[in-house]
Amino acid sequence: MLKVITRRTPRSVACLGLRFNSGGPPKEYKFDPAAHHEVPKDQQQKYESQQRYKAVLLGIAAFGGAIGAFQVYNNYGWVRAKITGHSGFQSEMADQEAKARYDLKKKQELKQQLAITDPNDSTVPGLYVCGSNEYGIISADKKVKFQTILKRVPFFDGMLLRDVKLGDQSACAIDSKGNLFQWGKNFDPKGVEPRISVKGLGLVKCEISNGAVYALAKDGSVYYFPESSEEQKQFKVESRNAIGIKSTKHYQKLKLEKAKDIAAGDQHLVMLSSTGKVFTMATGFKNIEKSNGQFGSTKMTQFDTPPLPNVPIEVSLLNRFKDDKTGEYKPRLITQIAAGKFHTLALDNLGYVWSFGHNVYGSLGKHVAYNTEIIPYPSKVELFSAHFKKDDFPQCVNIAAGGFTSFATFVSSNIYKLFEESLKGKKRTDFSDLTQTESDSQLHLSWGKGLKGELGTSHFTHSQPEPAKMKILNSLKDYNEENHRLESTKIKSWSVGESHVLITLDSGDVYAWGDNEYGQLGNGKRVRSAAPFNPPALVEPQDKNVTLRKLENVNNRLTLKSWKKYEQSVVAGSGATGLYYKPL
Repeated sequence: MLKVITRRTPRSVACLGLRFNSGGPPKEYKFDPAAHHEVPKDQQQKYESQQRYKAVLLGIAAFGGAIGAFQVYNNYGWVRAKITGHSGFQSEMADQEAKARYDLKKKQELKQQLAITDPNDSTVPGLYVCGSNEYGIISADKKVKFQTILKRVPFFDGMLLRDVKLGDQSACAIDSKGNLFQWGKNFDPKGVEPRISVKGLGLVKCEISNGAVYALAKDGSVYYFPESSEEQKQFKVESRNAIGIKSTKHYQKLKLEKAKDIAAGDQHLVMLSSTGKVFTMATGFKNIEKSNGQFGSTKMTQFDTPPLPNVPIEVSLLNRFKDDKTGEYKPRLITQIAAGKFHTLALDNLGYVWSFGHNVYGSLGKHVAYNTEIIPYPSKVELFSAHFKKDDFPQCVNIAAGGFTSFATFVSSNIYKLFEESLKGKKRTDFSDLTQTESDSQLHLSWGKGLKGELGTSHFTHSQPEPAKMKILNSLKDYNEENHRLESTKIKSWSVGESHVLITLDSGDVYAWGDNEYGQLGNGKRVRSAAPFNPPALVEPQDKNVTLRKLENVNNRLTLKSWKKYEQSVVAGSGATGLYYKPL
């Protein structure tokens, strides 16, 4: 076979610089860089000319196509008349009729959206909701697909509610007696009105996660049970009281030390104990497929087997730290927790923010790379320094999270003044005694996903790993009549949904931003907003001629009211928003 090759291709072999030895042992073939085949110049010039002509012809064709498309666009009526055989007048009339039908349909939809059927006004306690009604959370009327302004849920008229959660496919609320109500398709597909699921436990807060409901009681106990009413009937827990009487319940109590707060993601629950410790656990009643690092343990990474559901895990790396001087491990006091879909935030008493979990969108305040897409252990968020001066000592006073987005509020102190106070033996352990200067220095930052405007920075951003200033919130000022000066307006509360956010100022004014696909921002529209704005006030029954123009009036803004025994509060859910009356 070698002889055939050497006879038929000697020239090509020689051109490649390969040398054959017909006799003796085979030698190593080497490529000779000096030997190469050159294309004749006339052929090269001919090829280049052909390519130039092709480029010119393609350019002319593209230019002609653009002009043709422009002419068709400008003379669409005439072109369509020629193709369909109808006159231009007939085509124009057809367009006008179609537009008239569309406008009428929109007008009817808007009229239905703005119609108020409940006779009670905003002075009567209850629950207002708006947003998606795909799972029957907003209205019992199946014809209602969405609701763009806040309307009452008749069932809760006259009721005070300690907490409300609007989940993906169901909702729950806790009344003033601590009883928990549920409604929505994932609770009862055939149900119309909310029903009591649990009573007599003195509940104060509830969360919905992965097909289960978690509730915090006044005594610090945490209970859980299935989200579905049918599964609740099958979820039977037998127990005996102090005198030995046997009873069956459809809820279970977690084996955990006394808790003072809970927060839930899609598949995890975060619990803060009364001693300042943080615990996490998987939620639901089936093993989750994958961990996203939201449990805060190096033994539960994305490569490890996920933890069993409803088994609390202490986040040891967060609850303790090693003293550099003594080498001893000391407790770290955590004061606040927050949870997104697959990430967790924690704030300690010294004003440091800790994060762990899913970081694909920069939700942890870390730059996104291959080895930082998921961070399963608590790490300090340290990208804040760019927003402060060199002699400032920034400390966080509040955190919030939801979806893939995180928020934090900072105050700054003069580092030299703090050093002077430390020499005098004064040591700050909390932020309840802020000076007026420190209070005025409050800075609100956001990071993570902002594709639907949920960052509140006036920009739609896919990923924002570095904390960014929320300019509109940071510029809010109020005139203090006692001090005769402008002061920074403080934020009283945050409520972060999956992709939209609500905040309440100390003055009671509400700001909203983010996704508005189902009207969850409550402004009568379905257009998302990346900039915080004031949603309109509640529509009263006596407002019979409510129009969209009235809702857009700059002076018509939602301001929450407070009475002696209760106050209004807002909550952001998955695709819905609620306003309820909370006992003081």
